[in-house]
Amino acid sequence: MKKLIFTGLTAAVLLSSCSSQKADTSGTEATAVQTEKQQEAQDFLDQYSATYQDLYTKSAEAEWASNIKIVEGDSTNAVATRKANEAFAAFTGSAENISTAKAMLEKKTS
Repeated sequence: MKKLIFTGLTAAVLLSSCSSQKADTSGTEATAVQTEKQQEAQDFLDQYSATYQDLYTKSAEAEWASNIKIVEGDSTNAVATRKANEAFAAFTGSAENISTAKAMLEKKTS
């Protein structure tokens, strides 16, 4: 099964695809639809970025703590690191994020 990883590059593609679509010459209705698509993509990317940065920071901080606070026989840091990394991976690979990104890319072609 092919796995899609949503990255900053994918985010840039989503934004550029929405902004690079040419407005239909039929007037303001096409422009309104285009603006709505752009806003929807921007809202998704804003939410995704905020959550991504939060989870990435927690993961990195847990990794740091595991590497500098080494106590023989204590697995507290290892458990916290595993949980932070799992939460980060679950978010970046979530079916919801992937399906939303795919749906926005589909809108690009319509």
